Amino acid sequence: MGVGDYVYTNSSCSSPLGSANYGINFNNSSSPDKVITIGAGGLITSVFSCSDRKYKKNIKLIGVSESGINIYSFEYIDDVMKKGVYQGVMADEVPSASIEFNNDLFVDYSKVDVEFKRIS
Repeated sequence: MGVGDYVYTNSSCSSPLGSANYGINFNNSSSPDKVITIGAGGLITSVFSCSDRKYKKNIKLIGVSESGINIYSFEYIDDVMKKGVYQGVMADEVPSASIEFNNDLFVDYSKVDVEFKRIS
């Protein structure tokens, strides 16, 4: 499921999901780990990843992108979300690529020149 895909409320694909932001929980945690923005006709227009500082620990600045965005390594506090060490950004530092959903910050990584990835 990604940008350009369509989502529906039924298995026959006859009723598109209404336009809004929707939280998706892939990891059985108490907070969604993705937020998708649905546009007209059920079209996914954006996918945001949970990038709120309050869910991270061992945060270390490891570089700066070409556009000047800080790049960090970190672990998630709750191993249910994701295990390991990751590279990414802090959502509060990239407001033009972030949204707030249920009091958590999410980043659309397609709008920043930093790759979110597991590094160990």
